[in-house]
Amino acid sequence: MFGYSIGLGPIPWLYSAEILPEKGIFIATIVNWASTSAITFLFPICKDAFTIGPVFAFFAFALVIGILFFYQFMVES
Repeated sequence: MFGYSIGLGPIPWLYSAEILPEKGIFIATIVNWASTSAITFLFPICKDAFTIGPVFAFFAFALVIGILFFYQFMVES
């Protein structure tokens, strides 16, 4: 929980509330919950299908891509 709180966890909520109009906040919330649900349901399936190392490597790679996207496109004006 501590790692989530200081990491990228709260960024979508803060960014969408400050930058987007009301319709954008609605869409961002849906995308955020859909992504969270997909990861929650996908992780046990991947864990059972593969060894744990590649599963964590995949999610770590996705996190790195998210960080790069964040720093490249989500700059605050």
